[in-house]
Amino acid sequence: MQVADATLATAYRLTQDFASMVRERQGTRLDAWLAEADACAVPALQRFAKGLRDDLDAVRAGLTEIWSNGPTEGTVR
Repeated sequence: MQVADATLATAYRLTQDFASMVRERQGTRLDAWLAEADACAVPALQRFAKGLRDDLDAVRAGLTEIWSNGPTEGTVR
């Protein structure tokens, strides 16, 4: 049971860390977060990290830049 508890704690911490990175635009923390996600025992987080790497430049910009086109996404035809 301790292994499951530790895995769950790691998953919780990593998801909270990522949410914090997004809210606070801390793209400088992305590489360290990706390394932790890769090394963790949570397959969903490993897959998420891989998906982020597929468009790493855009993800890093989204976590760093102050501007966003989010309000217009999906409305441009």
